[in-house]
Amino acid sequence: MKAYQVHIKNMVCDRCIYFVEQSLKQLKVQKAEVCLGSASFVTSRKNIEEVLDVKLKKVGLSILRTKEEILIESIKREVGRFLDGLEQHTRNRKFSSFLQRRIGKSYYKDRKSTKDTENITLELYIISQKVERVKRLIHENELSLKEIAERLHYSSLQHLSAQFRRITGITVTQFKKQIATRKLVLGSISEVLSDLKSRGFCLHFIPSGNVLRCNELSFTISIRDVNMKEIYRFEDNPRSGGHSAIFEVETTEGLKGFMICQ
Repeated sequence: MKAYQVHIKNMVCDRCIYFVEQSLKQLKVQKAEVCLGSASFVTSRKNIEEVLDVKLKKVGLSILRTKEEILIESIKREVGRFLDGLEQHTRNRKFSSFLQRRIGKSYYKDRKSTKDTENITLELYIISQKVERVKRLIHENELSLKEIAERLHYSSLQHLSAQFRRITGITVTQFKKQIATRKLVLGSISEVLSDLKSRGFCLHFIPSGNVLRCNELSFTISIRDVNMKEIYRFEDNPRSGGHSAIFEVETTEGLKGFMICQ
């Protein structure tokens, strides 16, 4: 038996933890402990890291191999925590002191590490992550753009708009129009699924009576334990008169996926 500790890329939420836990359970390891960014376990299986990495890559996760990669991933997680604090009004705007306090390293050294490893500056990464939150809040359609700017501590509405265009290449108005016309633009199942996966709905749920089956995680769940929302309905083959509906699916544990009904 050998003890392992692996660092994992792109773990950002509880559903990532749940997926890693389920993957380790399938591999029959012992003493598994999982938290954001890492997992530890004991096993006698010699190729465990390679097998686990294959499973993780199916949902956009992967095992980090070098110290530099591990450092960059920890910085990314701290950026997420910092922006969470901004959104919840529990954090000031000084990221450099926050980062140094959290991971005990120089902000300026981390700027260089990020650029060398990710080919993007730390400043630009932070800006891009703030813009992703702007996009999410626009999708939710609960706040005005002015309120979004205030929540994320932009100095002004103009500042938000300028950074949004810098990162996305389009204006906020154009982005809103894209959302409004999404159903008209997407005309095939492949386009719809690509859009869903870009928003984090990656797992494929298959209806079977009163339960949904998820092959990626090898488990079933009662329909009563999920929230489902029909998002697209269209004809796959007009000649046969058949219709397909695609649903967003989210479990009570926070796992997100989709279901196709034909």
